[in-house]
Amino acid sequence: MTDPMIVDAQASAITGWVGPVPFSVDPQAVIARLKPHYNVVTLLNQRTVAGIKFLEVTYNSHDDLALATSKPSTFFRGQYVHAMTSIKEWLDRRADHAKNVQILCTYDTVRQLPGLLAKGHALLVDNCRARSFSRVLWQYESKEDADAAVGLGEYALNGHDLRFFAGSARLCFSCGSLDHLRTTCPTRPCAKTSLPSFSLPAPAPTSAGGVSYADAAKQAVNKVNDLEKDLRGKVDDLTDKVSVMQAQLATFVANQEALLVAFKSDMTKQVVAKVDSFAEKLMATNKKIEVLEERLESLVGSVKGFLADFEALKPELEMTMEDVAELRSHRAKTSERYMRVNRDFAIVEVDLKVALDELRLYDDFEECLAAAREKSWAHYAKEQGSNAYPDSFLSKS
Repeated sequence: MTDPMIVDAQASAITGWVGPVPFSVDPQAVIARLKPHYNVVTLLNQRTVAGIKFLEVTYNSHDDLALATSKPSTFFRGQYVHAMTSIKEWLDRRADHAKNVQILCTYDTVRQLPGLLAKGHALLVDNCRARSFSRVLWQYESKEDADAAVGLGEYALNGHDLRFFAGSARLCFSCGSLDHLRTTCPTRPCAKTSLPSFSLPAPAPTSAGGVSYADAAKQAVNKVNDLEKDLRGKVDDLTDKVSVMQAQLATFVANQEALLVAFKSDMTKQVVAKVDSFAEKLMATNKKIEVLEERLESLVGSVKGFLADFEALKPELEMTMEDVAELRSHRAKTSERYMRVNRDFAIVEVDLKVALDELRLYDDFEECLAAAREKSWAHYAKEQGSNAYPDSFLSKS
């Protein structure tokens, strides 16, 4: 009887498909490769459609499935593997001949195609050992891009030779020609046909050394058995060596774990010491910050006092400025008056000189001048209380 929990788990599993997958590769190896790229969980089923192999896989959530289908294909063992919700989705892409292009190139170039071609992606790679090239079915985003690629024909880029054909073109899979198919390809070896023989059975053929092929086959079987025994012995020796290496590896791992524990302990002590030192430095910094805050508060108080004093002195300063302005105005007026007096004095002096020059023209001017000086001296002497001529009068005589 089937467990209902298992049935429910299978029914609720989130599944998808990956492919195309090479037939020569173990499906579990494919799953192991795709796990880090598409986040697949397990292999559920496998199916072959039109000669192409697909694998049904499970996901943990619908988000993982949506993320896997949105990612580009990954190259694995000569094939580009896609993630899809159903095989029909991939078959519909393959049937879209308007956007598909067939590319013939060498096997080494297949991996480089995403870097050589700026647009599109690979749908299918046909690798055949019987020919020297691979056939890649490449899909572009639009019909215009596909037509432009087909229009190139042959194209060489970075040492890689590419030949483009339409997606619906029927090519010879042996030589890549459009003129014929593989069954009529001249490069294909002709099948040898022989007529039925009604002669009597011939004796058992012999090899060049005279030994019958049956004996040679027995000898070959014996050699194979001997070789198998030798290989089994070597395998046993290798198994013993592997066991010894596993024991050594276990010892090494144990030693490394012990060293790791000791290292973690030392690192913990160092980290604790650094944290304590940092805490002390932080406390000292906080104290300095407190002192700076006190000084800043004191400076703020001083600045406030200076501002108050300045506000108190501001009216007096304004009055002083008014007085200075008034003094400057009075000085300007006094300077103007002084200049006027000097100008008048200069005019009077000139007039006096002119008058003296005119008076000197008279004959009795010297006598009148002497009499005037005499009178002036007498008046000066009377005021000074002296009978001597002053120096000023002597110098003028």
